[in-house]
Order: sequence, then C-alpha cells, then structure tokens
Amino acid sequence: MKGRNRTNTLLIELLIVVFFFMMGSVILIQVFGKAHEASARARLLGEGTARGQSVADLLYAAADPEAALREAGFTELGVEEATKFRQLMKQNAGTAEQEPESASEMAEGPAPGPAAETVADMAEGLTAWQLLLDEETGGQIIAWLAPPAEGNTPGLRRMLVSVWQGEELLLSLPCSKYAQTQEEGV
Repeated sequence: MKGRNRTNTLLIELLIVVFFFMMGSVILIQVFGKAHEASARARLLGEGTARGQSVADLLYAAADPEAALREAGFTELGVEEATKFRQLMKQNAGTAEQEPESASEMAEGPAPGPAAETVADMAEGLTAWQLLLDEETGGQIIAWLAPPAEGNTPGLRRMLVSVWQGEELLLSLPCSKYAQTQEEGV
C-alpha cells in the first residue's frame, strides 16, 4: 500500500511539473510572438520612413509626378480603394497622439490630436497611388496627388505620402509643391 501511495504522489508531482512547464512555454511563446510583431513593425516603420521621404522628395522634384510614380513602381488606386484609405485615415484620427508640451501634460498622458484628421482632410479630392513594401506585414506606401492647379491656389499642388501596415496608418508626410504657372515663366 505504501508503494502505491508513493507512486501516486510521484505521478501527481510530475503532472504538476509538466503543467508548470507547459504554462511557462505558452507565456514564452506569447512574449516572443509579441516581440516579433514589434520588430516587424519597427522594421516597416524604418523602411517606410526612408522610402516615404524618398517618394516625397521624388514628388517634389518631379515635373510630372504621375510619370515619376509610375517609374518608381506605383500603381494608381481605384476610387473605391482610395475612399477606403481616406476612411481609415479618419478612423485613425481618434487614435492620433500629439507630443506633450509640458510636464503636466506628460503626467496626464497623451491627448488625442488632430494630426490624422488633418491628414485625412488633406487627402480629400486627391488621386491615390500604391506601392507594396512588404507582403508579409502588409506594408505599403500610398502617394496622394491633387490634380494640377485645379481647385488649388494657382501654382500650388498638394501632395501627401502615407505609410501603412495593413489598415493602420503609421506615418504621413505632406509634400505640397509650388510650381510656376505659364504667366510667371522662367
């Protein structure tokens, strides 16, 4: 009888140890999964920032921004897709945060800011062009272009570059350009 109790006790102890190892491995897998997601997001944000700035510079320097985007590998989005991204920008407006200006604001925490809402307003009436950065993470750059001198201040062409991860707006870079009109000539 004593041998049987020892065996049962040993089996119970082994089950408890196996249970704790399983719980530990589940927690570690979750931690490593979150770390992988954070690393992928940081990599995409870094690459998106660099590529987004390059696209903004390209748009600013190009005489024909549409042709420059085509040469860079962008494809024009349809009206429905562009509208989807505009709506996503407006949804992101509620989660946009501004940097705290004072110690009291830092203590209170970040306040929602108008940054993404302003960006969504800027994208109204603009055509959208898309470049896929990374299929695995869903990273892409959307370039927004206003029609030349149509509904704008004469000579001003509004442009915007936004970097996305799936349906999340990571970064937006306004890059409007003043172009001389025919009357101003060179």
